Amino acid sequence: MTASKPIKIDQVTKIFSTDLLKKPMIAVNQLSIEIEDREIFGFLGPNGSGKTTTIKMLLDIVRPSRGSITIFGRDARDPTSRAVVGVMPEQATFYDYLTASELLTYYARLRGVDRDIRATRIQELIERVGLQGHQQRRLRYYSKGMLQRVAIAQALLAKPKLLILDEPMTGLDPVGRKEMRDMIAEARDQGATVLMSTHILSDVELLCDRIGIIIGGVLRKSGKLETLLKDHGETTDIHAGQIPEVVQRSLESQGAVVRTVGTATLVRAPYSLQQLVITALARAEVSIEVVMPRSKGLEELFLAEVKASEVFTPAVES
Repeated sequence: MTASKPIKIDQVTKIFSTDLLKKPMIAVNQLSIEIEDREIFGFLGPNGSGKTTTIKMLLDIVRPSRGSITIFGRDARDPTSRAVVGVMPEQATFYDYLTASELLTYYARLRGVDRDIRATRIQELIERVGLQGHQQRRLRYYSKGMLQRVAIAQALLAKPKLLILDEPMTGLDPVGRKEMRDMIAEARDQGATVLMSTHILSDVELLCDRIGIIIGGVLRKSGKLETLLKDHGETTDIHAGQIPEVVQRSLESQGAVVRTVGTATLVRAPYSLQQLVITALARAEVSIEVVMPRSKGLEELFLAEVKASEVFTPAVES
């Protein structure tokens, strides 16, 4: 028997009603995603793309207009589906008159952490997130980065099978981001599945097994990061001497980008055009200094998808 997916989103659409004089707003349109066991899935998209709405539907804060969502085979509308979920919201609002120790004790009781191990678990997490020495300070005196550390600690309290993290790197300095990445990877290594929404693409490249790019409520790309980047194509940088104007126009007409600084020229072209460019430069007796294949990164893939997407309100069948 096949185990149930940690998350299965099947043809989900979410429509928000506005006032009577305006059309309803489609926040998510026919979204389908399956997240595998023990993977880190990066959920990417520009502001207003539908990421947070999708997370709210997973947590039954809002409900889909159409489609279905399950967590480990249970309907997301069933409160028991969230018993194995740890959540770090984008903007966590805590009781700021409590200390970190008091807040984590409160959440541990809510999550049903056994009394016999509660204090040990809380102290372990305080040390893990780097708040030792600060746990008796009231939260109102915490910085944004320190509050992020409290937020990930409360998400990890009950050793969840599924972690849902909405912008976990917000407010963290480079050291804090490194520590957060380590904690996320450690949770996965200990058996958790992670859904992570973030704008920091370098962290996605370092952490995520697969990604999904949502724009305008529509899933534009989904799959293994290395596969998507390979499919997006490779380029070649060719450093050369000065190129005759006629040769430059010819190369640009075939898709190359040519930049000249003094007597030096950089030609950046799709990998498929590499030999054509080299041949054209050789025929023009232009010296070639370096030929450097270059893989496109996630930022280029993401920006290409944003640029390719049209700004419109998707039609939804009634």
